[in-house]
Amino acid sequence: VPEESTTRFLSDVCEIIAFDQNELPPYVSGEAHLIIKNYPEFECYRDISYYFKYFMNTEEEAFPPLSSWTQKHAILRWRLGQSGYEVEGFGMILYCRPQKAPFTHRFPSTATPS
Repeated sequence: VPEESTTRFLSDVCEIIAFDQNELPPYVSGEAHLIIKNYPEFECYRDISYYFKYFMNTEEEAFPPLSSWTQKHAILRWRLGQSGYEVEGFGMILYCRPQKAPFTHRFPSTATPS
């Protein structure tokens, strides 16, 4: 299910161009193609945002093994599953959130609040 801000954005877009608002989750995954067909930049921004969050994952198992990957392998394929979105790339299911506790950040901040 999309985050609330994404849902609001898609609702606004759907209202303006008279798309069905009952299909918001499939619009994000691209399974309902109307948003991506009419706004191809949405797919790019969605994938960039996903990769940004993905690279913050601290678990080594979340990343594909070293290999001679090509640009074609890095294409993200989105699918709406039972428990949310499933994103596939590099021949495996990718996940942003660490699967094992403790959940830490890849680049912890050394900033001290004043």
